[in-house]
Amino acid sequence: MATDSPDPSGVGRHMLTLARALPPGWRARLVFPDHDAGRSLAAEGRRLGVAAATAAGGRWRHALAGADLVHVHAGIGWEGHGLAGVTDAPVVRTEHLPWLITCPQQRADYARMVARLDAVITVSRAAADSWRPVLATMGGPRVPMACIPNGIEAGPGADRPARRKDAPQTILCVARFTPQKNHRTLITAMARLARTHPHARLRLVGGGPEQGRIRARAARHGLDVEFLGPRDDVPALMAEADLLALPSSFEGLPLVVLEAMAHGLPVIATRIGGVTEALGPDHPWLVPPANPRALARALAAAIDDAAARAATALSQRARYDAFYTATRMGEDTAQLYAAVLRGQRQRTSGHDYDTSGLHRRGGHRPPAFRRPGTDARRADRGGGRP
Repeated sequence: MATDSPDPSGVGRHMLTLARALPPGWRARLVFPDHDAGRSLAAEGRRLGVAAATAAGGRWRHALAGADLVHVHAGIGWEGHGLAGVTDAPVVRTEHLPWLITCPQQRADYARMVARLDAVITVSRAAADSWRPVLATMGGPRVPMACIPNGIEAGPGADRPARRKDAPQTILCVARFTPQKNHRTLITAMARLARTHPHARLRLVGGGPEQGRIRARAARHGLDVEFLGPRDDVPALMAEADLLALPSSFEGLPLVVLEAMAHGLPVIATRIGGVTEALGPDHPWLVPPANPRALARALAAAIDDAAARAATALSQRARYDAFYTATRMGEDTAQLYAAVLRGQRQRTSGHDYDTSGLHRRGGHRPPAFRRPGTDARRADRGGGRP
């Protein structure tokens, strides 16, 4: 598994989780860029017992040598193009965001790269819907596409610490300070919320290029916001919080939402793509992107209704257990690897699986594959899954 992302934060965490979640019979070796973030991820992988290193001096061909299959992870569509061309092994590529390329030259570069792939993975059905029509227009062989939603490791659900009734409500946001995450909307919403809930406090976790602007914006509104910087104790911070807020403009399937689901922390987020899939379309606190008024109303409603927060936390944990475990992700990914190595192809039109009909233990239905040169689908009959 390899990424050349200049900032592989969420992608790197996903790779670490996937490497450990693969079933017996598979051994993962992780390769990160030789920069501070890459070296940190490689060191974390080794602490977890995963073979992990960096591509010293950008020597990707050497770093990927000896692999039976290379799995490239792209944080955004223009990353990872060179990795598919430096190996003779089959190449699978995961797109962690929806299709975002608008530049004609970048689109042409992507088309040249995708011709060297054996399969593409998307991390949510919404992301798949954005990639499918694009891949269909690319010249050369039709590339199989599989939707394998993200999963995370988490322990059994636990009761959250009891909070004093007079304790201030704490809203946590874990996201890099980039335009995608749209902290501007959250700060404006907090300014509106302060008129009716002056004791609510906001804690922001992460770093990034927009942090200075967001800090200045909070100061202009007179808000007392805690900027905690990058942290490696997010579960502990979630245990101390009452709500998670994620005001992103677009997402693939954000890991922080899955973490909140697993840890019983109610989520207020924008009604976009993989976020809606993870939480469910009937989640009570989904709001339109870039709408601070709606976000402030949702925050106020959640703060004022402890019973709704408790019910939402239980519903979120049930959805995590059913669909978003690391074990499910590892099993489904390994099945795709095996099909690629056997020279089988997933039907190009794909089949994106409706989470409402899936077995609670098994998670997402494993992909069905097409034999080369035929339209015959192989029914999956293993494990008692639907």
